[in-house]
Amino acid sequence: MLVETKEQYDDIPDGTRLKVILFGDNAKVDKIIDNKASYKSLNSSPVSTATNIQSAVETAITLFEDGTSKRIVLITDGEENKGDILKSIPLINAENIDLK
Repeated sequence: MLVETKEQYDDIPDGTRLKVILFGDNAKVDKIIDNKASYKSLNSSPVSTATNIQSAVETAITLFEDGTSKRIVLITDGEENKGDILKSIPLINAENIDLK
């Protein structure tokens, strides 16, 4: 979720936690956004020699708290050349995650 205006912040339900994970060959949690804090720049850089979508999704799954709604918004060119996102499908389904 890209939040750029005050109105967009106001639409985020209280208690919502947004996390940004950057990925390439590896996945790194770049920022956890809560209390409607802003996110204006990237704070880290993943290894850019490969694209491992599986690693990114599985890293995201570890960050969810029990008993919460779970959604992953994946932004990628889809050119995975390391890992296999299809292997994550059973976990995504078991955790009832809304993957966009």
